[in-house]
Amino acid sequence: MTYMDIFTSASGNNDTGWSHPDYDRLVKEAYEQVDPAKRMDKLIQAEKILMDGMVIMPIYYYTAIWMNKPHIKNVHIDYSGNIDFNRGYIER
Repeated sequence: MTYMDIFTSASGNNDTGWSHPDYDRLVKEAYEQVDPAKRMDKLIQAEKILMDGMVIMPIYYYTAIWMNKPHIKNVHIDYSGNIDFNRGYIER
């Protein structure tokens, strides 16, 4: 729901400027729905409107946490998470 709410017309985080009354209605109805199955149905309908309108392009970036000692120099992690030791060295 967090991401669905972003694209409602009244959302202050809707930087796209996109607006669709049916989408807004479905998200509002999903908020009010207590039956999980009915709530999910509303969200699926709203998501279809969002995707069909090509408002956003879902992209997922993997992340990794790594530590480096200060005396290890010139070791880099590329966009895919591979560690490049080619030019790395230990400073003494």
